[in-house]
Amino acid sequence: METTNAETEAPATEAEVVIVPETEAPVTEPVPVTPETEPEEVKPVEEYLVYKPSTYYIHRNTCRWNKDDAYRIDSADGLVARLCDECCPECSGFEEYVPPVKETPSSDGLTYFGYFGRVTYYPATAYYDGVCGGSGRTLIGYGDYGDGIRGSVASRTLYETYGYNRNGRTTVYLEFPSYSEMNGFYYVDDCCRDYGVIDVFVWSGWSCPFYNAGVIEANCYI
Repeated sequence: METTNAETEAPATEAEVVIVPETEAPVTEPVPVTPETEPEEVKPVEEYLVYKPSTYYIHRNTCRWNKDDAYRIDSADGLVARLCDECCPECSGFEEYVPPVKETPSSDGLTYFGYFGRVTYYPATAYYDGVCGGSGRTLIGYGDYGDGIRGSVASRTLYETYGYNRNGRTTVYLEFPSYSEMNGFYYVDDCCRDYGVIDVFVWSGWSCPFYNAGVIEANCYI
């Protein structure tokens, strides 16, 4: 029996048609239009002058120093005043304030006692039972107490020469060649160990002007 290898064709199929559904375009809402508005009217800042009696200054009311006891003025007539150099107010008719000149203490009229080549400082921490000196008085730390008073010192030389109560309270004038800002009157309120030495009492070492130097010199008057 004869066999024939005949090619067979695949059955024809119709092409598939893909139907894409129609989509609607997105709907955009209209952007609201903000109506134009007229700019607000800026009211001018009221300006006037103020006087500060605690400092004698006249300021503008907009000045940063317009506070505390400052008050409004319409005229400067009869005032003792000066004009602020920050706000520069325009004003006249006042009497110019002249700051008092602070008198610098000096050795005028005093007797020269001698030269001390070992002036040191000692802080309050050196005391274990309060800060009472040999005089029985509370020591005064270095500072400016008015009338040229600078504080308390300890000195065996001065104590044994004058004691603690000369003219009520032994007071000497010290002149420091390298630290003129320290010149002034000091109370002899304590006694140190060695002769020829002056110890300046301070509340703490760093408050002493010659903290880094340690030892300086001074001329003493009484």
